[in-house]
Amino acid sequence: MTRARKLFLAFALVLITLGVFQEVRFNDFVGFDDDVYLKLNDHVRAGLTLEGVRWAWTSMYASNWHPLTWISHMLDVEVFGMEPAGHHLTNLLLHLVNVLLVFLALGRLTGYYGRSAMVAALFALHPLHVESVAWVSERKDLLSAAFGLMAIYLYAVYAKRANPLAYLGVFLCLALGLAAKPMLVTLPFLLLLFDIWPLERWHWLRIVEKLPLIALAIFSSVITLMAQQSGHALESLDVLPVSERIANTFIAYLRYVFMTFWPVDLAVFYPHPISWPLGQVFASASVAAAVSWLALRAIKTQGWFFVGWFWFVGMLVPVIGIVQVGEQSLADRYMYLPILGLLILIVWAAAFGLGSGRLRWLLGLPWFVAALVGCGFLTFHQVRYWRDTVTLFSHALDVTEENHVAHHNLAAAYAGRGELKQAIPHFKEALRIRPGYADAHYNLGTALGRRGDLNSAIQELTLAQRIRPRHPDTLFNLASAYEQIGDSKHALLYFEQLVAAVPGHARAWDRVGYLWSEQGDRVQAIDSYQRALALDESLPRARRHLAWLLSTAPEEGLRNGVLGLELARVAAQETEYQNVDDLDLLAAAFAEAGQFPDAIETAERSAILAREAGNSRLAAAIEQRLTLYRAGKAYREGG
Repeated sequence: MTRARKLFLAFALVLITLGVFQEVRFNDFVGFDDDVYLKLNDHVRAGLTLEGVRWAWTSMYASNWHPLTWISHMLDVEVFGMEPAGHHLTNLLLHLVNVLLVFLALGRLTGYYGRSAMVAALFALHPLHVESVAWVSERKDLLSAAFGLMAIYLYAVYAKRANPLAYLGVFLCLALGLAAKPMLVTLPFLLLLFDIWPLERWHWLRIVEKLPLIALAIFSSVITLMAQQSGHALESLDVLPVSERIANTFIAYLRYVFMTFWPVDLAVFYPHPISWPLGQVFASASVAAAVSWLALRAIKTQGWFFVGWFWFVGMLVPVIGIVQVGEQSLADRYMYLPILGLLILIVWAAAFGLGSGRLRWLLGLPWFVAALVGCGFLTFHQVRYWRDTVTLFSHALDVTEENHVAHHNLAAAYAGRGELKQAIPHFKEALRIRPGYADAHYNLGTALGRRGDLNSAIQELTLAQRIRPRHPDTLFNLASAYEQIGDSKHALLYFEQLVAAVPGHARAWDRVGYLWSEQGDRVQAIDSYQRALALDESLPRARRHLAWLLSTAPEEGLRNGVLGLELARVAAQETEYQNVDDLDLLAAAFAEAGQFPDAIETAERSAILAREAGNSRLAAAIEQRLTLYRAGKAYREGG
């Protein structure tokens, strides 16, 4: 094929991709991982910094090790800030790059640029790819695929010219791709398939040739398992036994094939039924085995059948569910690269079946155009379902059944908008489907608390805490709910469990200090407030209460006039010496430090402000303390 024709095809691929996906620029971030990856991630929100890059390479945050993905998000924040449009356009740009790489890599491998363009066009517009493109958090899919496809292109160069620099490029691209997402661990296996077809260079030594790449894949697999175990992302065998995982594997492979040919009713989450009917499992396993047998038989005569089928089967192995991460039975995003195997099989099978010459084009082109138009239409509309969280999960509920995750995330979206009336029924429905769903218990309890139903909130939060005893947010909200109903005993119990689980939780130490103070234990209160301020010196209430205790405690051993005055001055400065309580505190601190003229002046001003505000009771209390200051005495709490 001439260079001009290749350029024309590449330009056409860019145009159709942009035309179908252009509406992603109107989409918002969604409340499904985008908060974890972007909105609540301080390292990413800071943009591209040296500290951020260091964190990216050493962190296993969000149960993943993918430093290049974090760095790409940081770069987006540096350029676009937190405006969603820029982040979505980066995803679209990466998808465009991948479409062109499919065209070039497959053309380089096979020499058939026309067929490669057809595969690339179907890859560009297939609805199964909307999730990877329209979901900002799936940047890892796109970035990893880009390096994987570059590795395939360079492997074609290496295989045909024995170019060692090209092999080094393959190694580096695989390393970078694995640093974006570990989905590429099966790439060495895929390269072995290419040695059979279309490169026709198979020899057992080709396995030895791949050993450096296999070592990289093993290293990435170990790191990934460590990250997922540290984040408790792996599903327990008690919840999902090996037998059910194997059953879901056969079902999922056939469902992925069906979704490739009939990509309708796609959802962001497909619930795992835990147990599949034995008849469905047997039928799926039989079909998968039959196709695999046919592919093996075709290895010498129709290599594209063999390679296409086992590309699809092999690349899905890391995410097919044997090692179960999350609760889904399958996911659209997992098909981003594996679908290429099926697309190759389809296009080459059509070319084989239609013969050669003009008749092939006359018979095949209308079907190809119809498939492309159909995919484009479905994808254009699928992109719109990702407009925002409510739209996304409302659609998921429309096209799936018993979807507890969709109910929960839709409820969380409503709750985030303050629409608790709409949120609470969906939380309850999620719990009907999955009674032990800790997140739903927690969020339902939080929503009920916001609505003022504190007893029901405590009931739900207690259930969440029993499932996850050391979950910080659950403990904090449960303790706060008890505090609001006046049960300081239970409030203190749960706040102390929280600081035992998370010693660095400054706000919890602040609450512990307040509750000990309310119970009259000033020793414990002072210790807790000091711990809170050592962790976060900006906590205003901890600073004020500690200053008051250090300045007014009856026990001489507890008072510290110098520190009390320092803290009181900061509190008064924060409110520009206009807050009655802060001036009252400052006056008491001045008195404890022996600076009685300052104490008298400050207390007089505080009393005037209290009377101007109509708070005669507070004004009277301040004037009683003022009498002590005029007599050269400091105020003692309870004295």
